[in-house]
Amino acid sequence: MMGSMQLDVIMAVEELHGLSARDMSKLLKDLHNFTFRFNTSRGALMRVDVQRLATSLPLHLLASVASTGAEPRFRYLLRGVRLLHSLSDLALRYPKLEQLLLHEVKLREQVLDLVIYMLIVLASVEQEGRAGSFVALLHAALVACCLYLLTAFVTKEWHDVVPVLLAHPKVDVFMDAAFDVVRRDIGLLQSKLRTLHIKLASKKATLPAAERVGEATAQQCEASLQVLQSLCQTQAFRDQLLHHKELCTRGGVLRLTLAVLKLNMPSSLQQSKSLVAFISRLKSKALSMLLKFCETESVCFLDEVAAEPQSMQLAELVACEVLALVRSALLEEPRRIEDAETEQNPMGSLHINAMRLADLFSDDSNFRNLVMDGIAPDLGTVLAAPPGVFTSRWCEGDIAVNLAKGEMDAILVYDPFQAAGAAMIASVKGATAPVSGSPGDSLQPLEEMETGCVLSIESTSPDLYARERSALLVKLFANLTCFNPEVCSVDEKDRFLHVFVECLASGPLMKSSSSHFLTPEQTAVRICENLYVLLDHVVSSSHTVNDEDLSLVSQFSDALHHAICPSPPSDESTCLAAPVVSYLRDAHEKKLLMIHTRRQELPRWQKIYQSSMELQEKEAVAVSVRPNAVYDRGVPCQNGMEIEKKQQEILRQSSSIQLAMSREESSAIAGLHEARAESLMEPLDEHEYDERHMDDDDETLTKEFNDGDFAVESNEDDNARGSQFMRNPKRRRESKKSLDSDEPPKKRKRNIMNERQIKTIEEALKGEPEMQRYPKLIQQWTNTLNQMGPEIAVHQLKNWLNNRKARLARIAREERAAEGDMRGENSRHTRSALGIMGEQSQDMTVTPPGSPEGTRSVDGSQRDSGTKQRTSKSSRSVSKRDSQDRGTTPELSNLEPGHKHLGADTLDSRGGSSSNRGGKCNLGHGQYVSLRDNEDKEVALGYIVQLDGVWQSRDLEEQSLCVIQVVEFKVDKTSKLPYPSNLTGSSFEEAETLLGKIRVAWHKDKIEIVQDGIRK
Repeated sequence: MMGSMQLDVIMAVEELHGLSARDMSKLLKDLHNFTFRFNTSRGALMRVDVQRLATSLPLHLLASVASTGAEPRFRYLLRGVRLLHSLSDLALRYPKLEQLLLHEVKLREQVLDLVIYMLIVLASVEQEGRAGSFVALLHAALVACCLYLLTAFVTKEWHDVVPVLLAHPKVDVFMDAAFDVVRRDIGLLQSKLRTLHIKLASKKATLPAAERVGEATAQQCEASLQVLQSLCQTQAFRDQLLHHKELCTRGGVLRLTLAVLKLNMPSSLQQSKSLVAFISRLKSKALSMLLKFCETESVCFLDEVAAEPQSMQLAELVACEVLALVRSALLEEPRRIEDAETEQNPMGSLHINAMRLADLFSDDSNFRNLVMDGIAPDLGTVLAAPPGVFTSRWCEGDIAVNLAKGEMDAILVYDPFQAAGAAMIASVKGATAPVSGSPGDSLQPLEEMETGCVLSIESTSPDLYARERSALLVKLFANLTCFNPEVCSVDEKDRFLHVFVECLASGPLMKSSSSHFLTPEQTAVRICENLYVLLDHVVSSSHTVNDEDLSLVSQFSDALHHAICPSPPSDESTCLAAPVVSYLRDAHEKKLLMIHTRRQELPRWQKIYQSSMELQEKEAVAVSVRPNAVYDRGVPCQNGMEIEKKQQEILRQSSSIQLAMSREESSAIAGLHEARAESLMEPLDEHEYDERHMDDDDETLTKEFNDGDFAVESNEDDNARGSQFMRNPKRRRESKKSLDSDEPPKKRKRNIMNERQIKTIEEALKGEPEMQRYPKLIQQWTNTLNQMGPEIAVHQLKNWLNNRKARLARIAREERAAEGDMRGENSRHTRSALGIMGEQSQDMTVTPPGSPEGTRSVDGSQRDSGTKQRTSKSSRSVSKRDSQDRGTTPELSNLEPGHKHLGADTLDSRGGSSSNRGGKCNLGHGQYVSLRDNEDKEVALGYIVQLDGVWQSRDLEEQSLCVIQVVEFKVDKTSKLPYPSNLTGSSFEEAETLLGKIRVAWHKDKIEIVQDGIRK
């Protein structure tokens, strides 16, 4: 009896799979029992009970799935699944049949088990099908039709399918199998495209026939990927998936995304507009799905990925593919809609999704430097475009509108019955016509067939699209510029500015790169003015960019202006020697003055300036009180700067010598100014000036890196350099490993709480330091904090507590490591320095001012603990300067008590003795002081805000400097600063303009403490 039943089901599948629901309704003779009566292909009369067939078919197909996955079995399984879809559609026509089939819980469970088990088996199919076979097409069609059984027997809407799946005990198995099987589909599609390319090259197929098979396979893959995209739209499904270790932390989602992004169209098929559009939409849907995961707030997807080395490597590869698409979005010409075929094949929102992902990647510290190094050259090229082209592309002009039209998105309306039939017709051997006398190898179908796939184009407003592109570009600049002192090393503050200037120096600012015979100065002015125009456009047209991001880009634009644009000369003769540059500079300064004047009249710009001042104040306070963190900068940008061997030796030493790297970072800026100054001093000869300027740039900025990982040719063009970077994601990214390899990955996040909330929770942590372990306590404090300021969620507070604990542990670990390294380095350098001094003078003595005993012997016979500390630190300072510049060690024997020599100052300031440096009292934070110039005249009054650490790439302790907040002037504001920098300018007035307040560096010997108006 069982064998008879099995035979009946097989025959029913073979005879009925080609009938649609409409055809089946014509065969229903008995509406009471729902029985089919028809003649088989052999002429026999067959009677089939619909309810019995529907309840038996899922179990029958489950048994069939367990057999081998050869091509004929694929075809039979596809017929069975197709018949299930027809029965489901038939049930919707008859309420009684719908009650018997679609509302039957047992049948629904059988269908769910069939879907899960079939996906598992199909995911294990070999990657490469046999050459010339149709395994890829049948496999893709079977996967898509199987997934659509969920809407056939569970519910019609995907968001309603999610709760049913989540309630299933094997939901994790389903998720794992679904992502794996779709990835396998993508692999088979790539193999099929290669096979079609080989057939076209050997003249065994025609282009239309190859296009049709490729399109049919790509359609099925798009349908399956769209199912996953629809499921991931639901928050509950994403949350469940993010807790799935195999898919989240082990890279299941990333593997699928990477496989889609790496789909490569063979050259022989690139003429097919429809096939190119299919591939583009596949990539767009994959990016859209990944974007949803990255935007999930309950679990930070990128943090989970960064926790596993394998998934982090996959994420870096995905980021590189995304950056390649962003490069196309920034530089490529818009797609032109020339005919109806192009209009009917939308490309999807590929480029805008890539820019959205780049925004998220650049906002995460695990990927920030990778994005920075990969995209900085392209950002420079964008800003160097002619003003008219730049405005048309990024300020809602004609080019922006055309770009929007070329990025139309579409939803695939999938009919499983028609799609399965089309796949089987295309894969039937013998249903094709011979080509070039090679029967059996042709691909051209004998008849036209319905594919079962219709595109529903989603129209978007070109203005909104162009506005979002401009906003995303500004966000990229803001994310790469942003510096959070709570989680970032002090040395990271200006990294993007240095990398960007280096890319400009080896790209648009090179004479050979300037278009229309522009000088580097003209190109620099164009870059700055385009950035100002972009920022003003986004401020006036878009509210998706917050004021904090806008203030960051505003600060960056001002800093970039002072870094690359022509600066005022030191004397009039220099100005007269270069009238062209002088005219260019004056016109640019007038234009910027007009821009700043116009901005001050706008309410939003007033808020932005206020936000900028508050942000700078917080950064300055945080940097001044935070201990110096150990930061391995790595190689920021391989565009032509040389790392010398002596710097590599310094990098291997203790953390106290790491500051030498910050000076090398700004060498590109210094090289530009130095080359410009030398050229301006020469007599006016434009040809000679250009040659000299190029020679200086080449000598300063086109040396190769000598790192062991790679080397980049200095004469390599931007495109080649970009493509080489994309091939190797580890080329130009900052090393994330510090001297302590256990340091957890850091995520650059904006503050989610205001100062009052932070102060409150900090006070609470004193009584309950392990608050993150108690969910109820976190919930209580979340409710309390929400009454004090911005609303935060429970998971946000928990993440904040965990990050705070990790940060404190990391700082303590770094301090312990630095202490141990310092002791070892101090003893080694002390012995070295004492040996050098012993060779110079056997009887040399040093008498620091204010020492109690008067004499301290170098041989160690009469040293107290305080002098040991001074000698050790002084020796380390001497050793450091000696490693940087041989032969510059000061003659210690020539030092006299009280003499204001660098060596004496070093001994005093680093030794921590009671020396008053020429009669002045010891300085401290917040003290009111008077600033003196070289002639001992009073310049200004202010208070001390920073005494140690690093400020504007200067080591305050080493150079005996401190940072002063000026509150009252005794001279004109245009007076020159003794220690100018790119971010503070060269005068008090420029410092106030750039920073919003006057904060300058001043030598300690030129400072007097003032109390109640009386100098000490």
